[in-house]
Amino acid sequence: MSFQGDIKSFPLCDVIQNLVANKKTGTLTIQTDTIKPCIQFEDGNVISYADDKGFSIGCWLADKDIVPRNRMDEALKRYRRAKKKTLGQILRDLKIIDLDEYTKYVKYLVWESLCDVLALSEGTFRFREGSLDFNEGGREIRALGLKFSPSSLIMEAARRVDDWEMIRRHMPSENEFYSISPSQREHLIEQADDELTAQTVQLLDGTRPLGSVIARLPFSRFEVCCCLSSLISSKAAKPIDSAQVVERSGDGRDPQSAIACLEAILEREPNNREVLKRLADLYECQEDVEQAAKHHKLLAVSYFEEGDLARAKSRLQKSLELNPKDVITWQKLWDCVRTEGKDEQVQSFGEKYVRHFQKLGLTEMVRERLIELIQIFPEHRTFRLALAEARFSLGEQKKAVQELTDFGHELLRLNHYDLAEAVFERVVKYDHQNNTAHEVLDEIRSGKLKRRKAFHRRLLHSAVAMSCLVSVGVIAVREMAAQRSFFNFTREVFAESLLEEKRYSVAIGKIEEVSRKHPYTFTAHFGSASLIEILDDKRHAFGEDSQLDAEGDE
Repeated sequence: MSFQGDIKSFPLCDVIQNLVANKKTGTLTIQTDTIKPCIQFEDGNVISYADDKGFSIGCWLADKDIVPRNRMDEALKRYRRAKKKTLGQILRDLKIIDLDEYTKYVKYLVWESLCDVLALSEGTFRFREGSLDFNEGGREIRALGLKFSPSSLIMEAARRVDDWEMIRRHMPSENEFYSISPSQREHLIEQADDELTAQTVQLLDGTRPLGSVIARLPFSRFEVCCCLSSLISSKAAKPIDSAQVVERSGDGRDPQSAIACLEAILEREPNNREVLKRLADLYECQEDVEQAAKHHKLLAVSYFEEGDLARAKSRLQKSLELNPKDVITWQKLWDCVRTEGKDEQVQSFGEKYVRHFQKLGLTEMVRERLIELIQIFPEHRTFRLALAEARFSLGEQKKAVQELTDFGHELLRLNHYDLAEAVFERVVKYDHQNNTAHEVLDEIRSGKLKRRKAFHRRLLHSAVAMSCLVSVGVIAVREMAAQRSFFNFTREVFAESLLEEKRYSVAIGKIEEVSRKHPYTFTAHFGSASLIEILDDKRHAFGEDSQLDAEGDE
């Protein structure tokens, strides 16, 4: 029988009581936003536990400093190769820890983990009855033959529910940093009634987040959280801000501790540039190039969003030096260079981008970038040829041939025969049956196309020259006619004594008549206009013709 449900509607304690009462054998899988535990039952008893958060007795013993990290790494290497021996037996053989003591720690860790799981109030569950898949369970727990009474677990989990609510009120996040002053720390250690409080107070020096304190102490998570909550609620431990934490992280501390400290700050302040800088430098010093490149990239993104392109480029280039295969960093750097809009830099980086991804075999990315580059540099021969190559590799033969053919004809129009020949050779390479390309190539190589274009140019030049001569002739004829008319006007002016008699309006009218007859001539445009202007000035200076005529009659 299998069943599933929501933890809010069916609390895990009720689900497990049902499994115990019916002595079920099967696997209970729980899913939440933060963890996915897997608990295996046999005849109503818990016989195995595992989760996706890396539940491991070996790591737990090393984190708590119960077993030195280097000795545990050695033991774990042997454990991975071993098929029959347990980790406890290997640690015993290496004279690191007694098997009974090891078994006690395993029981303690599983018990605490199960209590934490049963206290979950949100998520879903699913129970699959039947044979057990040991790949889902904990190998070490089964090998030790451990069994846990669900009834005791349920009672302990129920007792802790209220305590967890109080804990979360005082410490909602394990990424916060708290500190106890040195004088008060000494006093609290002297007054401590138990080892847990003394060790907790000793670690609260403001150099590590609460989560790191919890991981370091050789006690259960619940016990440590209760102790921390008590110290925080009593104001013995006080929060410190990020700037202080960053400053303390550089005071000659162990690099790994400083990194853990800074990473905790970064979780709650993802755009803290000072933290990103310090982490990038620390990881680089530790020769962890992947993490160093990642933090340089994050810092660059922060600068880019603010519009500081120079700093963004610098960090992205540094990131690529450390990790040249990071596709996202290449894309971000391209966006940065493209936003700056300097053609020389865009072209240079575009060529570098294309070469890099061609080597990696990422042809689709090459194609997309080349399309963008050709929009900026439409006459760039290398980009056009590279795009055709990319299209052909991706099976876009027709598109590649068409674009190259168009480019070849553009080059021919510009009389770049050698370049055009190379382009049409590429067309024939992609499409052997392309008769048009073969014909163009034959004409280029034989010189026939060049001679024909030269003949057309000579013909065009001759036609232009003839048109110019004809135009000059027409203009000359029209100009001569205008000059003749203007000469006749001059003769009439003197013959009729128009100027002597001050009959300026009549003279102006005759000039205007010449302009109307020959409107598009130099004579009409320049000579007539200037003469009319002179006569008009005289007419205004000596009065109207009509008045002068009247005086003459008297």
